Amino acid sequence: YLENANNTAAEADDETSSTDATHLVRTDEMVFLRPEDAGLTVPAPAEGEEEAPQFVVMTGARPTLHSQAEHGRLEVDTTVNGIAVKSVFTLLKERAQEKTLEEYAEICGPDVSVHDIEELAYELTNHGKKAAAELYRGPVQHTNGYHSARAIITLNVLLGNVDHKSGLAAGGGHWHEDGSKDGQPYPLKKLHPGKLTPFGINLTREGWTYAESSTLFEGFPAKRPWYPFTGNVYQEVIPAAGDGYPYPIKALFLHKGTPALSCPGAVPQGDILRDTSKIPLFFTDDVVIGDTAMFADYVFPDLTYLERWGTPHTPPSTLTNVSKMRQPVAAPIPEEVEVDGELMPISLEAILIALGKKLGLPGFGQGGFGEGGAFNRPEDYFLHLAANLAFGDEVDGSQKLPAAGAEEMEIF
Repeated sequence: YLENANNTAAEADDETSSTDATHLVRTDEMVFLRPEDAGLTVPAPAEGEEEAPQFVVMTGARPTLHSQAEHGRLEVDTTVNGIAVKSVFTLLKERAQEKTLEEYAEICGPDVSVHDIEELAYELTNHGKKAAAELYRGPVQHTNGYHSARAIITLNVLLGNVDHKSGLAAGGGHWHEDGSKDGQPYPLKKLHPGKLTPFGINLTREGWTYAESSTLFEGFPAKRPWYPFTGNVYQEVIPAAGDGYPYPIKALFLHKGTPALSCPGAVPQGDILRDTSKIPLFFTDDVVIGDTAMFADYVFPDLTYLERWGTPHTPPSTLTNVSKMRQPVAAPIPEEVEVDGELMPISLEAILIALGKKLGLPGFGQGGFGEGGAFNRPEDYFLHLAANLAFGDEVDGSQKLPAAGAEEMEIF
């Protein structure tokens, strides 16, 4: 599986994918070796086709375009035209062997021995493609989860179980409830009557490069890390506010989370939340007064999943195309509140609608969805989503659901 240099070679081996395990990397720059550096000529693409990126592999003792090779050598450490190169597989192998098994066992803790590692490795690698490493939830639901996921995915690639039964596979995906597909009845992102766009640097500095932030750049090192290639750096919000970097904040609104419990080294997060000079106002919306909510100035009730509307996306562990529509199935525990004449349970949605109307923001009240109607209560929003799901993603309406019958309407 790993020796297949391209998808054509993979298909000949009854595989659906190929890897870059055999592709050559020049070790002076740590980038893929370009064909011209290897003295190779890239053929012109066929008329009407775009030029595809080309890589270099070793077939026997000579470099070859990956697109023209059937199989490439996995372990390569040589020179090509005077340039030192190694295969991706070789680089991965060398990285794994930077530490001994004894050192890895010590890192794992006192309950893990070298024998345990060897036994597990033997078991994992002696069942062919029937072995798999699972990464959903526990192994990745923490601050370092991204790196854990990459390691676990790599294990499955090395086993060659990609797209085999019970092996690594891409999720089935979902239909788009936000109306972003042509033909859907309510393109919500386009219906806002006074939509604003975000500006400036995020508090977490995600999606930004420190050296390019001219007003904040003060030489290296930066006061706190910057994250140009990632998003959702949840664990950085409160520490950044504590340092006032890249700027201090005046208020913090937290929903559906408890960083004072879930983040590594969480005790300092609580210390920051207690310090009103760093976070003058803290309010949260939660179903419990938990490890983080207990520091809040104001705690608003919220709804559990059985009491609320929602469109939770399908996890990648589900391989078929599925969309979920959550609707209340139990009477809400929080009391009702009146927002501009509308009775509704206290919840995140009620808070946002109340704040939006109090501030006179566009996007709330009559014409809140522009031509799409009013936005006065949670159902106004979620029924738009339901209509988009019912239409499907195809512009010709071929995925449109039939009209609901009397029994379905009674349930809904």
